Amino acid sequence: MIISLIIQILPWFYIGSCTSGSDQNMLKKLGVKTIVNVHQHYDPKIDTVEQFHFTLIDGEENDWKTIIHILEIVHEQKKIGNILVHCCAGMSRSPFIAVSYLSEKEGLDVDEALQIVAEKQPYISVHPGLMELLRKNSER
Repeated sequence: MIISLIIQILPWFYIGSCTSGSDQNMLKKLGVKTIVNVHQHYDPKIDTVEQFHFTLIDGEENDWKTIIHILEIVHEQKKIGNILVHCCAGMSRSPFIAVSYLSEKEGLDVDEALQIVAEKQPYISVHPGLMELLRKNSER
């Protein structure tokens, strides 16, 4: 099931599903200037925002360097405006990026970051392999 919601995690940071990445009126209303797509399909539909695409899978097999690169882009792009990170259903990969950002860039404990995101979006279901990847690399 694809949920067409855009959830605000931080004042400038939103997560959502693939349909949220193409809702031009909502993106404009929210002041989104950057979209980071983290699912397999890339279908740029909006030319008024900067877009980045990374293929993440639901599992531990993702390259941690790619995750760090995504977090760096999010961190840099927030200077120009609000950001939407979306995956397909908005339930695993985009919440994972939000949790990772809170942990890696804001210095929160992984569990605390996960709780914050879950409070904002109670329907998340971050793949255990993604959380294992974050936990393994956040200990470094």
